[in-house]
Amino acid sequence: EYLIRLPYVWVCAIVESSNDPGMMYLDSMLKYDEPINWQNFEDFNAKFWALRLNLFRLIGYEKIKLKTLCKGAEFSLSFPDVEVDLPKAKNNKLYKLLHRYPVTKTYENNQVKYANMTEVRNGYIDLDLLKNDNIKEYIGCVFLNAPGPPWDVSWFLNDESSKSEICVVQQEKLATTTKVVIDQDLFDKEHAKTKDWALLFLTNADQKNNLSIVDKQNSALVSIENFQKFYGYTYASRAQFASANENIYINSAPIESLTILGFNEDERINIRLKRIERPFNSLNDIKERLG
Repeated sequence: EYLIRLPYVWVCAIVESSNDPGMMYLDSMLKYDEPINWQNFEDFNAKFWALRLNLFRLIGYEKIKLKTLCKGAEFSLSFPDVEVDLPKAKNNKLYKLLHRYPVTKTYENNQVKYANMTEVRNGYIDLDLLKNDNIKEYIGCVFLNAPGPPWDVSWFLNDESSKSEICVVQQEKLATTTKVVIDQDLFDKEHAKTKDWALLFLTNADQKNNLSIVDKQNSALVSIENFQKFYGYTYASRAQFASANENIYINSAPIESLTILGFNEDERINIRLKRIERPFNSLNDIKERLG
């Protein structure tokens, strides 16, 4: 059922033994002691997708069907039946956009300032603007969008049949707050924003009879029922954790429960003492104060 099914330790060994500089972007996804990587569903999916692209390339794929690449998702009848080129690891970079893509009118005439940035922070290279004229320079890269965009994550691959680019956008929606109802109306609204791209809709909601994408052009859906099929055994539980981070209260949770965040015994004790002095405001804050 799986094209890539390896023990977690094997994946770690493959990446660790590789001398390819592109592997630096996967390092954070292969560490249990980096709890911040699991706190945000958008961040998790951007890094998971970079990992997925690289693993297929590492086992020998140079081209792959888009449906195979998205294996585990439910597809609409018109989802693109195309073969795409997989990027080499060195070309599969993770970028965090400082201004949303597509670029708004406010910034459309601005020059790109960070085009040559190479510093990696928390797995990402910062990029201030992504313009359509520059897309060819970023084929195979994964982008975490700035706040307020029509979608959260996007990536561009070469379409082998038409020799053009295909853009797949990911929209992550959580059912963990009372303000968000994951239903057909919400999906239709998100789908309308991405009519010129393929939409991969990821949610921790139960699909049941609430969502149907069969007649939605260029659409794929991953609901919580399909987490294991899409993310695989190792990452399905992490996807659930990343999508439910609002339910973990770091300043009041029993220190034993912090084990699921990846903290060892000494770190848990340190957290208990430091949160008495001053409550933590984020997992980033924890990481900084623990040193």
